[in-house]
Amino acid sequence: MRVFFAGALALSIVATAIAAPTPVGKWNGKVSVPTPPESANATPEQKAMINKMLDGVRKMVIKLELKANNTYTLTAPSSPMDPSKVSTNPGKWTLKGNVVTLKDDKNTTSPAQEFVLSKDGKTMTADIKQGNVKVTFTRA
Repeated sequence: MRVFFAGALALSIVATAIAAPTPVGKWNGKVSVPTPPESANATPEQKAMINKMLDGVRKMVIKLELKANNTYTLTAPSSPMDPSKVSTNPGKWTLKGNVVTLKDDKNTTSPAQEFVLSKDGKTMTADIKQGNVKVTFTRA
C-alpha cells in the first residue's frame, strides 16, 4: 500500500510539473494607458498632441523573447511617434510561482519588472502603478 501511495504521489508531482505553463517563447506586448483628465489650461493644440501621443503608445507592439537559458530580448519602438525606430534590450528573467521577473542588462539602475503569467500560459500582465499603465503580453 505504501509503495502504491508513494508511486501515485511521485506521478502526481511529475504531472503537475509538466502541466505548469512556461513563459519560454515569443510574445507580443500592448500598452494600455488611460486618457488623463483634460487640463482646463490646455490649448486645443496641446490636447491634440497629447491624444496623438497616447494613440501612438496604444498602437505600439513590444516584442519579447524569453529563452530557455533565462535570458530575454525585448524590442520596442523608441518613440510612440515613430514606431519604425526601435531599441533592443537584453536581460535576464526568472519565474517564481506565476510571476515572471525581467531585469534589464543595459539599464542596471531601473527596477526589475514583474509580470503575472496566466494559468493557461497564454498571457503575461503587469500593472504599472505610476501612470496607471497596464502592459499585456500574448503569445506570438
